[in-house]
Amino acid sequence: MISMVMLLVLAGTVGPVFAQQRLNGEDLDILVDSRWAGTSRGGYFPIRIRAKNNAKDRSVTFEVQECSVSPVTRTIQLQSGATTELTILIPMIGAEKFGRSTLEVSVDGKRIPRLKAMLEFHGRSAPWPEPAMLVIADRKADFDEYDKAVHAYFRTQPQSRVHAPRYRGPRSTSGESDRRWITPTVLPRTWLAYSGLDIVSLPLSTLEAMEAEVRDAILGWVETGGTLLVSDVGRPASESKELAAALGLAQRTAVGKSWLAPTEASRAGFTSNPAARRGEPPATVAIGDPMRVGGLPRPRAKLSWPAGSEAFTYRQFQRGRIVVFSGDPMTGTEADWAWFFRVMSISRVGSRWLEWEGRHGMSARSGHQDFLGFTVPGVDDVPIAAFLVLITLFSIVIGPVNFIYLKRRGQLYLLVVTVPVIALVTSVTMIGYATISHGFGIKSHTRSITFLDQGNETAVTMARVALFAGMAPSSLEFSRDTAVYPVWPTDSSFGGASADWTDRQVFSNGWIKTRTRAQLQTVRRFPLRGRINVGAPDEQGRVTVDNGLEWDLRYLYVCDASGRRYLAEDISAGRSAGLQELPRSSSTRLTPVSSSISDHYSASSRDGVDRSRDDQSSADFEYSLLEINVRSFMHPSGFQQMRARSYMAIIDGDPGVERGCSTSDTRSLHVLVGQY
Repeated sequence: MISMVMLLVLAGTVGPVFAQQRLNGEDLDILVDSRWAGTSRGGYFPIRIRAKNNAKDRSVTFEVQECSVSPVTRTIQLQSGATTELTILIPMIGAEKFGRSTLEVSVDGKRIPRLKAMLEFHGRSAPWPEPAMLVIADRKADFDEYDKAVHAYFRTQPQSRVHAPRYRGPRSTSGESDRRWITPTVLPRTWLAYSGLDIVSLPLSTLEAMEAEVRDAILGWVETGGTLLVSDVGRPASESKELAAALGLAQRTAVGKSWLAPTEASRAGFTSNPAARRGEPPATVAIGDPMRVGGLPRPRAKLSWPAGSEAFTYRQFQRGRIVVFSGDPMTGTEADWAWFFRVMSISRVGSRWLEWEGRHGMSARSGHQDFLGFTVPGVDDVPIAAFLVLITLFSIVIGPVNFIYLKRRGQLYLLVVTVPVIALVTSVTMIGYATISHGFGIKSHTRSITFLDQGNETAVTMARVALFAGMAPSSLEFSRDTAVYPVWPTDSSFGGASADWTDRQVFSNGWIKTRTRAQLQTVRRFPLRGRINVGAPDEQGRVTVDNGLEWDLRYLYVCDASGRRYLAEDISAGRSAGLQELPRSSSTRLTPVSSSISDHYSASSRDGVDRSRDDQSSADFEYSLLEINVRSFMHPSGFQQMRARSYMAIIDGDPGVERGCSTSDTRSLHVLVGQY
């Protein structure tokens, strides 16, 4: 009995871990909501907070301890009687583990013990790559059939079977996947909060009722590559004015031409289910191809969704997709969801981009085997040969030569002076050699692509940055709209850091070490009012192009509304140029553009790196959104696939890629893709 009482007392002292918690003290009423999904491979985990100040104006600091990056802090100024909503974003970096952390609150610099919450990250890391899904709705979602489909489908994908042998758990695929249902309250106002997710599902009514800033955060995340399911539309997507208004389709240019429906071919292996509509027992069909999973036959499941557009339609939305359902997809069966995954797999975007690692080509939770495939040109390894020669000469001079010389002069007592002097000279020489070789500054090498939607005046920039610091900076600073993911080699680990979101996204420097290679991947979604204006062709077939961007363009390739192609070189910011139409069969004019991209890749690759793979990894930079889009222009066929009213350019200079500190950038490549 005494033991039981002690346990209850301890439990009451520590406090239970809830997804939603209320904290009261110091005339503050605080709601803390940590319900979320995703981030098992990377991204930011959002802790949403609503705080009401019932006292005078004051400064309140929220601090999250014991997480992957710790502490994570944010300070706000609370006005008297005001209610404020904010989100603390936890960068999910390093070892793939989930557990509890602590949220503590300080008022005017004084920590308040009563204002303390225990948090728990509910993300799950499957032994094979799977999508993370968040459902935002008032009606609770039933995930039973969805879970079965996720496990059965993604466990058998080529990139997944590599990880399967490492899995030592049960063979059953009936457990929960990485998903979560939440109600539409205290939703984040930044796209970074959704950066650890792969799929978000919500009803059209919920999307319409959202505040503009909250809705823009979700749509901004879709623009970076996410997949949004809009349910309960009640009619075909092309006929819903409410849907078009909520998505802002009228002012967007970086969207697909029309809504696409799944084809009959995508249902191969599945059958329609009219019996279910008559109330009869439905037929069963095999999910996917006839392969076996873990030595067991594939499960069989019911198929209830109708064919074609009656089930769902989808459309490209900048780098992501919008999928529209007339009803509620969560009522679908395992077979329905498997069919959905198949459609997304055979669509232009590709199945790997339903997974975080597939879209980014890396994991922020573990090292990457292709780390040395992207380095700062001119920064070689430690000069082992030169150091060996220097150490050998040092040993000979400080030992035999020094001894024999002083012995002949009868001055062996001077060894106590000559030995430290020679050692000092040698040390200074080695330090000087390293300093002269690499200096004290920070060098960088960047590959980026910017996707511009001129109609919506927004842009998405994806960049891979290699860094080498002669002297490491004290901190790294990024804007609040930039997702930052460190990349490190497989034989090392993430060094740790802290983060402060008060004014900007500021990391204490645990990422860049002195005279050690470092690497970052960044994704930024931001407003951009600049544009490329393309005039109508004149009688001679020439068009006038205005560079309304703040960047100089080395090359500009344009496909106009009629499908005619044009190429220009060296267009300065704010200047115009006349373009002559390219012959349809001519590809030699595009060779300089493709060559500049190929030359960059040649400079980026470190000589002597073994790029062979013992297995096929799901995390491979070569197949990321960034690489697929940049590499497509290494051959003229990539230009021919561009849609009407679009352009591609190579930016001459730096378009403002964030690297966290001031660097000297060298031999970088910056590509621009846009629609007008």
